[in-house]
Amino acid sequence: KKKLAIFTPLPPTKSGISDYSVEIGSELFKSIDVTYVIDDMAPTPIGIDENITILRYSRWVLTDQSKYVCFHQMGNNTAHKFSWRELLSNPGFVLLHDISLHHLFLEISYENDILYRLYFNHIAKEMGTTGSSLLSNIHRGLYIPELFKFIIRANNQIIDNSLGVVVHSESAYDEIKISHPKKKLLHLPFPYKEVENTNHSKEADGLIKKNFIISSFGFVTPSKQIEFILEALSRSRDKLPNFKYLIVGEVHDQSSNSIISKIRSLNLEDVVTITGFTDLKQFHNYIEMSDLIVTLRYPSAGESSAVLLRALGQGKANVVFDYESFSGFPDNVVYKIPLDTYNTGYLERAIIKFANNKRFKRKYEIEAKKHIANNHNIKDVAQKLISFLRV
Repeated sequence: KKKLAIFTPLPPTKSGISDYSVEIGSELFKSIDVTYVIDDMAPTPIGIDENITILRYSRWVLTDQSKYVCFHQMGNNTAHKFSWRELLSNPGFVLLHDISLHHLFLEISYENDILYRLYFNHIAKEMGTTGSSLLSNIHRGLYIPELFKFIIRANNQIIDNSLGVVVHSESAYDEIKISHPKKKLLHLPFPYKEVENTNHSKEADGLIKKNFIISSFGFVTPSKQIEFILEALSRSRDKLPNFKYLIVGEVHDQSSNSIISKIRSLNLEDVVTITGFTDLKQFHNYIEMSDLIVTLRYPSAGESSAVLLRALGQGKANVVFDYESFSGFPDNVVYKIPLDTYNTGYLERAIIKFANNKRFKRKYEIEAKKHIANNHNIKDVAQKLISFLRV
């Protein structure tokens, strides 16, 4: 029986995929032999089961690889560069956490002329002259709307060099089924691991208990629509009870100044808190403290939101755009608003309703927890994955 080699970043690397790999790897290890393979430049892993082997990539290449089934966690950032290199020479199974991998390859292409030419050819093959012209303009420093960077999927090379692909959303499954109809493909529910009761109170973080806590989570980039949320909060403030808005996560450099300026211009300094990066335990604590979670990701790289799944699992009400993977959730589990980044009215009305109608909010909380328990149990997910990988 073969062992499973999971190529992935691990904590303390600041990535939701790091936490994901720890949780699913630990569950898989109850049934099969698991080895983590990490980049040579990755920090020393923390919080890993001491019985699970960890190999740096330089040691992996000296290993008898015939004993392993390779399973690559692919995300849209350079923490996965080593996994891409391995896939080119040694095909394995891939979990596409993001359907668009353009940002990963764009960053790689800046490193040297050889990598730029390699990616340029890759984009030209995938998108023709439109894609190659777009990439040339990006490298020349010309302004390219952020949306276009997401439109370029840049995933053909990864999919073509895989033995099979795993995705977490119906929208991602449908997209790959159309583009690669013969590829072995699995729609795997996002695994949820029950969180131990934190007994974390609002007072513990200096928040008055009577405050209605609204939160947004994750690495803050323009696509998280934080400024849009701030605008909605400002416009609806006089119709809300006392509230606090928590931005839980590290803020990307390109977003930091504009978000702080927005908070000041809207006079929201007294109600907004930016926590910075948190570890997974703190992350769950902030979810537990929240009354309403707003996750408005646009544009999307085709990813499933770990934040949303964790929040639903902890029985929290969520507001999302009716868009891509978010559209796949039942209407009674998440509250969906139309995708419109120019009109805050839909979001204003949603926040006002949740803040002022406890019975309405409670319905979503109950359905959220029920949905995750019935569809995303980590034990069931792990067994489906083992069957697909045949380990």
